[in-house]
Amino acid sequence: MRGHDVLMGLLVTEIIYVHSKLMIIDDRMAICGSANINDRSLLGQRDSEFCVVINDREEEDGVFNRQKVRVGKFCGSWRRRLFKMMLGIQFDNPNNINVNDPVSDEFYDYFREV
Repeated sequence: MRGHDVLMGLLVTEIIYVHSKLMIIDDRMAICGSANINDRSLLGQRDSEFCVVINDREEEDGVFNRQKVRVGKFCGSWRRRLFKMMLGIQFDNPNNINVNDPVSDEFYDYFREV
């Protein structure tokens, strides 16, 4: 992940190493934990690992690829918040890129720029 900001009128960046295991699937389910995908973590004989599966049952309207869909209220809002944080998008600025539809051309182009 790359952090960026403006310092004394110049754009500055830095690489941020993040060791997290999180997957949000279709804004409906999330898996979050500490396990690595290897024998050391998964056989249960060496490292203590923990993982939580969130199956979001409270739904709201969402958009994927310009199509209206039902998404999980918590998982969808979590994904949107994380996208804004990772892409350096201000939360209270209405002129920012819309992260609601992660499959849109607008979002994809912005993501590629960052």
